[in-house]
Order: sequence, then structure tokens, then C-alpha cells
Amino acid sequence: MHFFVHNSRIPVLIGAAGAVVIAVCGCTLSPLEAYVPRNPEEEQILSLLIAYQDARSRFDVERFLGCLHDKGTYNHASRVMLSKKELSEALPGFWAKLQKGERSFYPMCRENLSGNYFVRFRLFDPTITVVGNTATVTVIYSNAHWRLHHYISLVKEGDTWLIRRLDWETG
Repeated sequence: MHFFVHNSRIPVLIGAAGAVVIAVCGCTLSPLEAYVPRNPEEEQILSLLIAYQDARSRFDVERFLGCLHDKGTYNHASRVMLSKKELSEALPGFWAKLQKGERSFYPMCRENLSGNYFVRFRLFDPTITVVGNTATVTVIYSNAHWRLHHYISLVKEGDTWLIRRLDWETG
């Protein structure tokens, strides 16, 4: 038995194969830990981002707050921006409700749903831009198949990078 493909179908098959390759590659995310820093500044920023991700995923309030600048502003529940002090007061109760999974706790509309409301997540595909003693980072925040851009602004004081702002793409 001979396998035969009519010449008129070859472009269609090549196009279909190309679409499959693009779809597969487009679904592939590179974890934060796989990012290769281009310089020592990015290396320090990457270390901070990994610490931030780990503290948040473990619900470690002290370590989480240790990643933040004292004068920053941080996205909290339902798109409210809080200072570090306000966040230190709000996080323990918020995270306790989050871990319990109480349905009444979650926002009613997806526009107010940010990565703050997920227990399990990972950060992927960082884009880091350093300008002097400031940096901006965009990462993809992923929970299973749900993805959202997470915007992180940083400032360097002395030899230490700290997160100055946490924000989210709107749902």
C-alpha cells in the first residue's frame, strides 16, 4: 500500500503543521528560576523575585514584607492599593481566608480578580528593565491555565533591591 498526498494538499499540510508548532511554542512558559540574568543587577533582582514568589506561595508574611520597600504601594484585594504598613495588617486575615477557600471571600467580577486571590501560582517569563537605581519587571502570573501579567517596580537603596509597587493587568 502506498501513501499518497496530492500536490494540492501539501501547502495545507505545511500550514497546519506550522500552526501546531506555533501553538505548542506559544503555550510554553519559562519559569522564573530558568531566567538567565544579563548582568549583576538583574541577578540581584531575580533573587528578590524568587524570594517574593516563595514567600507569597508559603504565606510567609514576614518574608513577604521583607521584599517590600517601606514607602511603596501594593495591590491588595479588589484592586485596592495599600502601603506596606497597611498590607502588614491586612495580609494575615486575608491569607487565612484565602487558604480556607471561603467562596464569599472572592470578588464578584473578574475585573477585581487578581493573582492575590490564588493559593497556587508560579511566575514565568520575566522582562526586566533597569534604569539607574530603578527597575520594572513584567512577569506572567500563572495558576493552572489562568494567566495574568503582574507588574513589579523596584528601587535600589544602597546595595539592596526592594519592591516598590505591585500591580496587575486588569481581568
